[in-house]
Amino acid sequence: MTIFEDLGNGQTKLTFIGNEPMESAKNSGQLEGWNQILDKLAAVVEGMAQEK
Repeated sequence: MTIFEDLGNGQTKLTFIGNEPMESAKNSGQLEGWNQILDKLAAVVEGMAQEK
């Protein structure tokens, strides 16, 4: 589950709740994948904000 919370001032808190323990996610490379996805999402959102 992913929760986005508006903190105001253009900031958003993202909370990810998964079924797998963090250590297992680190060992399997999932953590790197999550970071890549979040970096891509941040770039898209930044582009959308600049279009306004």
